[in-house]
Amino acid sequence: MAETVSVNPSPIQRNTNDVAIELTKLYGSRFGFASEEELENTYARYYALAKTLELNYRGLDNLVPEDILNKIIK
Repeated sequence: MAETVSVNPSPIQRNTNDVAIELTKLYGSRFGFASEEELENTYARYYALAKTLELNYRGLDNLVPEDILNKIIK
């Protein structure tokens, strides 16, 4: 049996929730949140954006900014 174990690193897999949380944190660190509702809405917008980009899913279009949708839908 080998005395050392060699492991090849695999790329970090980010899911939609991870992306939304990171974007929400970035937004919060830059602009802050005036209320819990603003935090919830910001997270929901970023989650919808990440999910739309991941799946090209049209059910969340109303939460994704129009300029981004126009770039996706061509």
